[in-house]
Amino acid sequence: EFNFTHMTMTGNFQVTVNALRFPTYEGLGAGTAGGLMIREDLTAGARNAFLTLTADQGVLFQNRTTKAGSTNVNTPETIGTSTTTWSDVRDQLNDGKPVAFRLTRTGDAITAEYSLDGTTFKAATGSPVTLTGLAKSVEVGLGITAATPDTGGELRVSEMILRDLKVTPQ
Repeated sequence: EFNFTHMTMTGNFQVTVNALRFPTYEGLGAGTAGGLMIREDLTAGARNAFLTLTADQGVLFQNRTTKAGSTNVNTPETIGTSTTTWSDVRDQLNDGKPVAFRLTRTGDAITAEYSLDGTTFKAATGSPVTLTGLAKSVEVGLGITAATPDTGGELRVSEMILRDLKVTPQ
């Protein structure tokens, strides 16, 4: 299952949001996620860039660079030293500190970044990604996905709390 709350943006822009909790799920598999997405359009299989927070892996950047192609899922992020794991992101959220996400569009390039302090951003693994020939107007917003649809599971996005969404033309 996939849901996308979005708006149309034209030209270059930057979008940010703060995640205050992991998505929670019951009866759904690993990979249930929520975060920022840029899509070329609203059709199934559209090219996209998606910076997500998953309950089982932490921060992930995934993208689809060809229409109806496979989704590229990059290695989960580490924060700080190479020994830091998703549990550090969990601890950050459990301490009431948000994890900030930012996607920036510059022409055909989409840069994905995240921050634990809201000021210093780190490029996500696999960023930037180029969506060659990307239309001037694209859809941007909050995406949520459940990895195993139709299993009677429940994704409680309201408990994830994505807050302070800002879109700024560049």
